[in-house]
Amino acid sequence: MPARSHKPRTLRRRLTVMLTLVVTALAAAIVVLSAVPLYNSLTTQLDTTLQQASNRSVNAIPNWGTFSGLDFDQDLQDVDSSQPPGLTVAQSAGTISVFDAGSVIRAGYFDTNGDYQSLTGEQIAALTAIPSDGSVHALSIPDLGGYRAISTTTVNGGRTITALSTDSIRSTVTGFVITAGVVSLFAVAAAAALGAVLIRRALGPLTDLAKTAQSVSRLPLAHGASVTARVPENVLGASSEVAEVAHSMNAMLTHIDSAFAARDASENKLRAFVADASHELRTPLASIRGYAELLDRTSAVRGEEGTRSLSRIRSESTRMAKLVEDLLLLARLDNERPLESVPFDGVPAVIETVADAHVTGPDHSWHLGLKSDDDGEIEAVTILGDANAFRQIVTNLVSNARIHTPAGTNVTVSLHRRGEQVELSIRDDGPGIPEKIRDTVFDRFVKADASRTPGRGSSGLGLAIVSALAKAQGGHVAMESAPGRTIFQVFLIAAAEEPPAE
Repeated sequence: MPARSHKPRTLRRRLTVMLTLVVTALAAAIVVLSAVPLYNSLTTQLDTTLQQASNRSVNAIPNWGTFSGLDFDQDLQDVDSSQPPGLTVAQSAGTISVFDAGSVIRAGYFDTNGDYQSLTGEQIAALTAIPSDGSVHALSIPDLGGYRAISTTTVNGGRTITALSTDSIRSTVTGFVITAGVVSLFAVAAAAALGAVLIRRALGPLTDLAKTAQSVSRLPLAHGASVTARVPENVLGASSEVAEVAHSMNAMLTHIDSAFAARDASENKLRAFVADASHELRTPLASIRGYAELLDRTSAVRGEEGTRSLSRIRSESTRMAKLVEDLLLLARLDNERPLESVPFDGVPAVIETVADAHVTGPDHSWHLGLKSDDDGEIEAVTILGDANAFRQIVTNLVSNARIHTPAGTNVTVSLHRRGEQVELSIRDDGPGIPEKIRDTVFDRFVKADASRTPGRGSSGLGLAIVSALAKAQGGHVAMESAPGRTIFQVFLIAAAEEPPAE
């Protein structure tokens, strides 16, 4: 399942969204809080108008006394059969007037054209259902919509019902809400745009801080790069908390740069000291070895004790000379002096080193892991690098296996091409490397327990030289170890294969 890509939710975006939501909520609240009082005010005005219309209707009804014993229907016809009593010309269009005399009900209204419209039985039933208490009641009249009505009892024992439509209130409030909503949307959009600009301007210094931190994080500090990046002056000049952070960050970067400079200076002094000391030691060591050999030929010291002492001097001077040479080599590699990068066949160096190991370590079982062609000839493995450096890598690894494994150990030295790389591997079935030094086995002056290999001391620089020489040729090293199985691997760049001859 492919991983989904998520655009980072920046602080700027979150603040803009929050501001937009807050402004939207405020605008909606303002619209609602404005619409409610408007509705209440219009309803109050309508109720006042309704009360006045109801009074006019009651006053317009003729005083016929009580209804008992009268032919009321005939009386109504004598008054005016075209409209109900109480529905005067002064009433506004749409004002419903109902006169309920018990057995006779006259109900209707004038439309906008001035024509009288009678109500249906269903509409009359809805109106007469309200109590006759002189209060305003809200109701819905079939086919006419929402109304507010007042029912009043007349002095003759009947009652009049006057009703006004609420359509005007609904249309007014709806229009207000729509207008206010559209205006609010524009206001929210403007506020969001302005807020985004202000937030971008306010957070600009933080962006500069982030860019400075990112530029520092990309520096190759492990290789001695100087920390020259600093927060821009425009951020430092701002009077805000961000400016304080910027000043602190610049001070921190200055301290870091000074610390790295001091470290580099110390390492350079140490390298110079090692190189100078090694150069200075080469001459006296050569003199000691030369005089020891000269004394060995002198009969005056040919006694058993003298011979043993001279042998000791000779072996120790040789070991010290080897240590000096190793230190010089590491010093040169630390200074990144370039090695050769030419194609060469690595097979001869492997064969010769293993042949030497048969002589220097006859108590081990040495094996070669090389590929042969159909004719039994060993195939060449061409490496792009320095032939002398490769030979020293093989020598150091074979010597390491000989020194740090007991007699009878099987050691196999292999060289194979792996695509665009060449793999040199030295595998043994010895006791393995102690767990406490496995992670640092390629560091300098790391030694195994001397009790594991008595009489076979080492300088602790052999594997460090292997790692440094491999890196100098664009390669790398690896190691796996467990009781009964240890393998050292060196991966170098393979030279381009020549096309077969036609």
